[in-house]
Amino acid sequence: MVDDFPKVSALVRSQLKFALRDEAIKQLYEFEKDMLEVEYKVIRDRKLKELELDDDLLSKPQ
Repeated sequence: MVDDFPKVSALVRSQLKFALRDEAIKQLYEFEKDMLEVEYKVIRDRKLKELELDDDLLSKPQ
């Protein structure tokens, strides 16, 4: 269980970042919906894409 904490933490941060996009115009119920009604698979897939993008950016010569 403790070994999963970094993974779960990264997924929660990713979902928060997604849910808070355009926060200036977002209503509380929309935020709640984004946080509670999104399937785990969607969150995981989005985080994997973020990691791939970060990896691509880091591996490019500057």
